[in-house]
Amino acid sequence: MNGQLPVSLRLIVNDGDDSEFRDRLSRELVSECAELGEQLDATLWPGEEPGEGHRALEIVQIGQIAVEVLPNLIPALVNKLAEWIKRDADRDIEIELGDGRRVKCPADTSPEKLEALVVALQAEATPGTSS
Repeated sequence: MNGQLPVSLRLIVNDGDDSEFRDRLSRELVSECAELGEQLDATLWPGEEPGEGHRALEIVQIGQIAVEVLPNLIPALVNKLAEWIKRDADRDIEIELGDGRRVKCPADTSPEKLEALVVALQAEATPGTSS
């Protein structure tokens, strides 16, 4: 991936809403993130393995998305998330950084707030700059 190391993020979609709604929204968002190309990998966050004697086709954490993104694509990702939130007042996303800090993707997608989010994510991508 062009020499840059990808940034790992967790997207938490509509935390607190019912499971079916969160599952539908997170699957929709994974599909839309795929439109950004191969420099971004978005998948449903893997869940824990089932206990002995249980079978499952797909084990995921409902409403959570694992994202691997190259630093140069962070602005496009943030814009995609902002567009997605704007389409429906019931949508909400938190971005969990590698150190566990969570940043709420603003519903008020003013250029200043989006720029602040991009800066925070890019700082995560640069070793030695995250707090």
